[in-house]
Amino acid sequence: MGDLDQSLRRVAQLFPVEWVHFVLSDDTATYLGPAQIELANEPPLQMDTLLRVEVDGDECLIDLEAQAEADKKMGWRLYKYAARASAIFDLPVISVVLWLEKHGRVPTSPYEIRVGKRLLGTWYYVSIEVYNLRAADLLAQGARMPAILPLIPFTQGGGTVAAVESAGQIIQRETTGENQVALATLLGVLASRKIGHETAMMLVRRWVMSNDLLESSPLYQVWKQEWVEVGAVTGLRESALLILRARFGALPPELEQAINRADRPTLEAFTPFAVSESLDQLRVRLGV
Repeated sequence: MGDLDQSLRRVAQLFPVEWVHFVLSDDTATYLGPAQIELANEPPLQMDTLLRVEVDGDECLIDLEAQAEADKKMGWRLYKYAARASAIFDLPVISVVLWLEKHGRVPTSPYEIRVGKRLLGTWYYVSIEVYNLRAADLLAQGARMPAILPLIPFTQGGGTVAAVESAGQIIQRETTGENQVALATLLGVLASRKIGHETAMMLVRRWVMSNDLLESSPLYQVWKQEWVEVGAVTGLRESALLILRARFGALPPELEQAINRADRPTLEAFTPFAVSESLDQLRVRLGV
């Protein structure tokens, strides 16, 4: 999922208490700390975020996953993650999935483990379809839980400059220092998918009270560089499409899709040949 899962992982790790309350819809749950696995002794466990919590007096783990699109195998993945984590920590696991964008049919809980007609077990998990949440509802909770506001761009009515600006103003008002930088930058990173990178960066600079603090933040510098990279890739894609449309008119859908999926090295190698080669030759270059 690239920047999406990485960004949501960062915000959950920075503000675990608020995220525990949000995903469980339970303000009484107690965050006890991160659940860390010693990778030197265990095979890698590729979870997004694993939190140790207490719910209704029982200690457990929360495996929090973020998904940009539907994944038919998500139930199986959650079951495997939970089985591994439960065995390592000797604690039960609550699996939670944040579905950020509506792409395909979201699998429903519970996941069933079957062999032929035999039902061997089921795994229940919590699904939060963020794209079905209302931006107004999250904004109303923002003063109490500003850490959930980076989700605003994916909500109903949240992919606009006005909604993102409202979320940023709450972050500006309710947080300070490094927390303000982290949340404002995360909101900007995720909002850039909806309102564009330049607008998002301008808003982040408006929200954060201290430019010195913003510029000195390693996280902001990393994300700013990522934005520059995204802008470069977007420019290369637009240039390639402009050249090809000028030469050939409407392009085959599969060629456009391949260009829109290509990374920077592929586009840099491809674009010089867009002015001279045939469509068939260009298809080969893109692996179509």
